[in-house]
Amino acid sequence: MGFEYHADPCWDDLDGAVLFAGDPDDLDAIVEATDRIPYSTHVTVLIEAVSPVQVRAVELAPHVSLTWLVRGESGITHPAGGRGARLGIAVHAWCAEWACMDATVAVHCTVWLGPRTSPHIVRMARALVGAG
Repeated sequence: MGFEYHADPCWDDLDGAVLFAGDPDDLDAIVEATDRIPYSTHVTVLIEAVSPVQVRAVELAPHVSLTWLVRGESGITHPAGGRGARLGIAVHAWCAEWACMDATVAVHCTVWLGPRTSPHIVRMARALVGAG
């Protein structure tokens, strides 16, 4: 188990749990990648949107879950606030759930973060997923 970074990942060979996190501009690339991931892999997609206008229906395979995180809708306040705050909380929760498990039930985890993802979220995800 550990953090994996691939400039050009081989989506067809992934197993375990996969997280895609980004913004609406990343969604088309994410959908294309999830279409290639084996059905035995648990895939989570987290997209942070500025407003409900950016939320759109997307057809995904049954093993892929998509959660839209719209800024300001949940009432969640975060010290960092603004851009990336909701995504950061959600990425942290996913990493804690999948990557910080007891070593006897370790799951291989892969995390893909969109190119505009805040650097603090990237550092946090690497620390959490690499911690297992």
